Amino acid sequence: MPAGQDASGWGPSRLKRARPGQRSTQQSPCLKPAGPDDLIAAICETKWTGSKITNDGKYPTRKALAGQRIVSQFLVAKDSTDDPDSVDHPASAAIRDILKSCGIVDNRLAYAVGATPEVPKDAPLTEPVTLVGIHFRRHVYKKFRGRPRRAPKLVAVLTAVHLDADPQSTPRIEMYANGQWLRYAEGITAFHANEIGTEHWGRDAAGALAVRNHIEEAMDSLVLPEGSQRVVIVLDKEEARTIYAGAGDNPTVTGRCPDVDLHRRALTLPSYALRSARTPPGQPPRSARATTSSR
Repeated sequence: MPAGQDASGWGPSRLKRARPGQRSTQQSPCLKPAGPDDLIAAICETKWTGSKITNDGKYPTRKALAGQRIVSQFLVAKDSTDDPDSVDHPASAAIRDILKSCGIVDNRLAYAVGATPEVPKDAPLTEPVTLVGIHFRRHVYKKFRGRPRRAPKLVAVLTAVHLDADPQSTPRIEMYANGQWLRYAEGITAFHANEIGTEHWGRDAAGALAVRNHIEEAMDSLVLPEGSQRVVIVLDKEEARTIYAGAGDNPTVTGRCPDVDLHRRALTLPSYALRSARTPPGQPPRSARATTSSR
């Protein structure tokens, strides 16, 4: 673990396959932060035989932990081995994911774009920049027998990566939740602790307008690091095409892009709309169009 961070273990047997309403996240000292700046992360051991589980405790447990500002990752238990050379790949992936959920990342991004003597670059990053990713998706609820089907909701998630020009630096990550920018772990837990999606959001007409207003409020409240005056917005072109028509491929189509309120601070803002992750294997996402606005 990095300096200043500790890890402790707890066997959450009481959280496995318990019925909703029967689990508590307040009965163990290790799930209570020692100070206001502490973060708690839980890797929860679980079991799965490959068949459907009735009253699966994963989702309500994640929500209960998130309500206590605890990020979580679930790992299927398996028999240990005495082979010293064996690698538990699922466990390694779970640890990487839980560290990412805590906002703990390395310097690979800064090293890739910064000036380094080992790898010369034509145009390395020379000043701080904030990358804002906007992700849209359609949340579909599970259908339960005997219950009416719930209508799908649109989900919009904004994440900001504050990147420094120093190739050895690690970025600071924030997420927009509950009307404010929070540390990434706090944003993740706020997302899972509350109802997913918003009823009046949509991809057309008034629903799309509500989404754009939400994004513009988030961008207008974004606090940039000292000395930083540049923001890059990245969004999924396929998912955003009816919300931000101006981010599409067609040069004859004009429309709004998610940069409206940033002109108040005279920021230079390139907005890039990327193709979705459904790009064929081996091909990188293609930039649909770049629009630079200096206001």
